[in-house]
Amino acid sequence: MCKIVFCTLMFFVLFSIGCDDDDSVSSPETESYSITITGLPETLTAPLGSEREISFVVAVHSFAGIAQSGIEVSLSVVGDIGVITPVNSNTDDSGMITAIHTVTFTSRSQTIRLLATINEQTASSSYTLVGVSPPTMVTLIPETTELIVPTRNSGRIEIDAVVTDASGVTVPGVKVGFQLLRFDADNPVFGSIFGNTFTDSTGRVSATFRSDQGSGTVFVQVFIDEPGYEEMVDQVPLTIRILEEEPQSFLLEATPNSFTNIHSESMLVSHILVIVKDRFNNGIPNLRVLMTTDIGAISQPELTDRDGRIQVQHILRPSVDAQGMQEDFTATISAMLSELGWIETVEINYSPEEMDLGSLILATDRRFIWADGAGLSYSNLIATLTDAGGASLDYQEIIFTTSNQYSVVQSPKMTDSLGRARTIFDDVGQPSVDERGMPDSVIVTAKYLPMGLESSVAIMIRERNPVTRIDLNAQARQLVASSGDSSIVRAQCYLGNGTPAQDGTEVFFYAEYGHFTQSVLRITGGSGGVETYYVAGNSVRTDTLVAFVQTPLDTTYSNEALIDLIPGPPDHMRIEASPEEIRVGGETVTIEAWVYDIHGNPVRQGTYVMFSSSLGSIGHSAVTDINGKVTVFLNPGMSAGVATITVSTDSPNGPISVSTTVSFLSGYPRSMNISANPDRLQPRGSGGIEASSIDISLFDSFGNLFSTDHPVVVEIIDCPAPPAGPTFGNDEQIIEIISRDGIAQTVFNSGERILSAMIVAYAPSGEDGGDTVRAHTFIQIAGGSPVGMNINVDENGYSAGGGAWEVDVAVNVWDESENPVADGITINFELEPDIGNIQPAVSGNENRRGASEPGMAHSRFIYQSLQTFEETTITATIQDPDGDIVEEFVFILPLQQGELMLNVDPANWMFNPENDRADIRTWAILRDGHGIQINNAPILFTSNRARFWWKDFSNDRFIMFFPDPSRKLTGQVDRQNNEEPGTATVYLRAELGDIFLDPFSLEVQVRIEAVLEGYEDVVAQPRFVEFTRPAN
Repeated sequence: MCKIVFCTLMFFVLFSIGCDDDDSVSSPETESYSITITGLPETLTAPLGSEREISFVVAVHSFAGIAQSGIEVSLSVVGDIGVITPVNSNTDDSGMITAIHTVTFTSRSQTIRLLATINEQTASSSYTLVGVSPPTMVTLIPETTELIVPTRNSGRIEIDAVVTDASGVTVPGVKVGFQLLRFDADNPVFGSIFGNTFTDSTGRVSATFRSDQGSGTVFVQVFIDEPGYEEMVDQVPLTIRILEEEPQSFLLEATPNSFTNIHSESMLVSHILVIVKDRFNNGIPNLRVLMTTDIGAISQPELTDRDGRIQVQHILRPSVDAQGMQEDFTATISAMLSELGWIETVEINYSPEEMDLGSLILATDRRFIWADGAGLSYSNLIATLTDAGGASLDYQEIIFTTSNQYSVVQSPKMTDSLGRARTIFDDVGQPSVDERGMPDSVIVTAKYLPMGLESSVAIMIRERNPVTRIDLNAQARQLVASSGDSSIVRAQCYLGNGTPAQDGTEVFFYAEYGHFTQSVLRITGGSGGVETYYVAGNSVRTDTLVAFVQTPLDTTYSNEALIDLIPGPPDHMRIEASPEEIRVGGETVTIEAWVYDIHGNPVRQGTYVMFSSSLGSIGHSAVTDINGKVTVFLNPGMSAGVATITVSTDSPNGPISVSTTVSFLSGYPRSMNISANPDRLQPRGSGGIEASSIDISLFDSFGNLFSTDHPVVVEIIDCPAPPAGPTFGNDEQIIEIISRDGIAQTVFNSGERILSAMIVAYAPSGEDGGDTVRAHTFIQIAGGSPVGMNINVDENGYSAGGGAWEVDVAVNVWDESENPVADGITINFELEPDIGNIQPAVSGNENRRGASEPGMAHSRFIYQSLQTFEETTITATIQDPDGDIVEEFVFILPLQQGELMLNVDPANWMFNPENDRADIRTWAILRDGHGIQINNAPILFTSNRARFWWKDFSNDRFIMFFPDPSRKLTGQVDRQNNEEPGTATVYLRAELGDIFLDPFSLEVQVRIEAVLEGYEDVVAQPRFVEFTRPAN
């Protein structure tokens, strides 16, 4: 029974286990791949602001090395620098993706890190952008500007172009273009040119011109093919000439032509001479000769000189050029006129000495590295090569190999002057194991083939020990936003076993608002930590700092470090007033101002701000609140007008300020003034003054003009109706007008009668208009005989022909009331001395423009150009029964349409020890609009250095004008220079110290000016004198 129960229980147990196994589903594991990014340059150089497209390849393989197709890969760049195309793509049949990174050069040095991600697995690769100064000049350097080519053959000329910046430094990475241009009408464009696109690290780019069986002269032009630059080109003419007949002789010689008992490391030099002559035994120049050698090297050039000669060197080093040759050997030099099929050869014989074997020793600084991928942990290898006597062998090639496919070593390398060849051994992310999968060392071997020497070291690649913890610390807890202030930030990295992270580990830094001076660093020195500087951002807030380490499989992040960014110093302000207008004696105005730093952040609380106002009274100072705001109050006081309110504060660059305005409106009208100008008129139709301007002013109780438009009634009291009586405007004797800014105006017109008119003005007053303000004045209407006059002459004249000018003369005549007299009064003129012509005038006659005025008589004064600047007295006479009325006017005949020309001689002066005083003759010539040279004109000379002198020809002495102005009259003839009329001559005299005010300037340009005194519009074009220091 027990056995039955036991068997039954076992059955159910086994059944349950079987059911559990059937129902369980194992979770699939994420497949891993080997991801590599290739094709990127280590460094890419271009001018700042340039845009470049960099192509690269992402390869995806299994760890067995099998290409994986159809795998989706996401591409990105750390820091979102530039644009990657495409962002997501699937691998092709060969497991590859080709992409392009487009980026702009914005700084002198910037590291770009590209990421390729499959699921959670990421690979990266970096390259560096180096920004250089923009180009300013390109220079074309041809191999030769003339080439001779046999008939029906094409010639080629090698061309270099050099690009430099403003300092003359070569600029690498610049895109250039080449083109061919027509030389002249007789030389059509022929041939072709092709070359590189970008300048190399030395700022050079090469091209080749081919004549394509053409001949003649053509321009080769190089130009900067970059957007955003001004045109930069250079061009040179290249001439291709046809060889009319074949050469008569072609000589090739080698000196020496044999070497014996040579050492393998010897540098053996033979001088090679080529001579090409025509049938007249003359050398043929500019002919290309192709030279080759089967062993060693031939130096350039390949073109014959003007004597038809080429001299080059053949250089041979047995250990490099004749490896393994233990017996005598020969180097054959060939010279070929390829277009003619003419070849000449010469041999150089070599006899080597017996060579003993030396030694090769390989050493490493580390016996193990981590399987952490390229560039993190690695081993430095040194191979030391010596000969049998222990002497170092320099410039020898050492070949390095590794026994493990998942490791790399840079090879080959050349030994230095100490016989040492240095290289680096690195992993590709996989540990080193044997065929059983057990840890095993990689054997790295160095080989020197000429002696058959080998040396090896063993290096273990251990399983990667990842970074699992990063401690991030920032020295500062608070920085000023946008100030450029910085703080040291340290990231300490630890491996899973608690030890510091290994050297070479790449640590990334990220800040939300600010930035780091170096955002990517590698651990060095065995400390496991790196330090960089955080630079404050521009916004006021709390910034979060993070450091992280990224590997192909995961990313480890640090703790967050927080830095408070506080406002920077004041930079600009904003001001508002409310209300913007108010009546005097009323309520206060609220003035609010906001103070911001350079990036628009409110400044810190408690910033001291000052206020001022051109009107009223205002609080003189206040401090900002938490929002950078200050508030004060403005009392309008009693003066109406526009108040300018200025708010200011201090900044690092000095005080800053901002202003606004508030209108202080006047109170309501409380008083009135009325005036008439003139207050004496002549009757209507008498030809005298018949109208007067009536001005009415409205004032408030504080004496301010009433600033609001207001009605005013004006009335003529107790006068007859028109036309006998006076009127306002259109024959009205009572009108209503509107004041503007407290002023109302109208015009009073006289009537036909002589009388005294009373004008009364009144206007409503008070806030409700219930009161009235009044004022009055009187105007006398009268007329009389002439009692006085004055003479006016318009100096702006007109050409009268025949070298003569005429100016307008006006005589104003008035009666005893100073009213204009009636028309028809004759005025006669006399001149003393009589140097012109002036006709009588009649009051009321028309002027040049056909207009007439009461009491005004017009005439014209005519004089010759040669009389300019002479003085005369104009006497005007009115004959009257009660006695003649006489007026005089002293008049200097003015210059008309003057033109002043300034000259200097010499215009360049170099001081020297024997003659250290400069004498610069400076003369001005004055002409009027008729081209006549004018004497007696005062010319003022000025300069920005030294002083002017005049020459006394009675004793041939120079006299300085200073301290008087440098004034000289035209027409004072300089006999030494046989000057014409209208010329004024002075001399700018200076010693070295008068010109050069500092010891550093080599050249100084002195500006000399001349102007006709009293005529601001008659100014000569300035002249310049270049002064140069002594050559020694």
